[in-house]
Amino acid sequence: MKKFWLFLVFSLLGISMFTSCKDDEKDPAVPVETTVAEDKANINASIGQLEVNFESFKTGVSFKEVDSFIYKVNNEALTEEWLDSMMTEIDDVIDLSLIDANSRFTYGSYKGKYIWSNSSNEWTKEANANIIVSFPSNRILVVNDCELGILSYTDSPYTIDAEQIYLPTAASMYLTKDNVKLLGLDMSASFNAQGFPEAANLEVYAKPITMSAALTKNTDSKYTITGSLVEESNPSNSFSVSAAVTFENDITAYTDMDDAIVNNVQLSLSQGALSIAGSIDVKTLDALDGGLTEPTVTEINACLNLAVLYNEANIGTIKVVEVAGEKEVFIVYKDQTQENTSIFYESLVNSVESLMK
Repeated sequence: MKKFWLFLVFSLLGISMFTSCKDDEKDPAVPVETTVAEDKANINASIGQLEVNFESFKTGVSFKEVDSFIYKVNNEALTEEWLDSMMTEIDDVIDLSLIDANSRFTYGSYKGKYIWSNSSNEWTKEANANIIVSFPSNRILVVNDCELGILSYTDSPYTIDAEQIYLPTAASMYLTKDNVKLLGLDMSASFNAQGFPEAANLEVYAKPITMSAALTKNTDSKYTITGSLVEESNPSNSFSVSAAVTFENDITAYTDMDDAIVNNVQLSLSQGALSIAGSIDVKTLDALDGGLTEPTVTEINACLNLAVLYNEANIGTIKVVEVAGEKEVFIVYKDQTQENTSIFYESLVNSVESLMK
């Protein structure tokens, strides 16, 4: 079942990374009758669009700036010394030990504008309503072209495992170079009395990509997670995912996760006009996987109800097929022909792997 579980993990991991960017005011797409050959071409094109998004991130401004910066650090001893100097000298204007003393980031205590000078090799501090850090992008610049800003931060105390911990409830920050925004982060969250999240929203911007994730508590035993990846020059080419997870038991504290049993997952993934939607009987699948005998494909497929759609028209279903003793994830088209899904996602996996190199 290795590849089958990899398929599920690959799908569900997207939840923590990527919410749909669809315009609710638009009329829903009208299903169009297509041939299987057209369906295959549409799937390939949609996966290709997702690869374009990953490539846009790798070739985007923010990635290149970070990559260039890391390259300089790893290849220039003087650059490393310069960075060490900046980190050491900042102790003169800011007391970082305050964070360690009470395990809390006291935003108000650090408000001010911190300015690094390559000429004098020192930090100075000016009054400011926010936290602003002004610095150069390399050791030879005489002007500061980069700015890191924390515009807001709030938290609340909670007792978890007999220890008081401050959890962030809202934050907003950015990084610019030459007044161009390269990175951004905005988040909000709410927690119950036990410090367990009941709602959370996170948006991360890494030019030119915006990644969003959200958690919503529907009931004590059901939570919905959504996410998206959107490229700013082509917002219609967006990846989105939504999963409604229903547990056997109530999940209201971190200790409840120790023996948590997932009953089922209502899943929806989309890339442009292509989507996979349906449900997975996780509880039964888990029981089959833990049994004394290897589960059959018939038993596995009885736990899956996943349709493949294009422009909201059903073009196939996801099934597990045994090939040479190995269980593989296939798409069964409307004419009952079938194909291994690996032909579609292998190039995408290669793109992700190249991104990490």
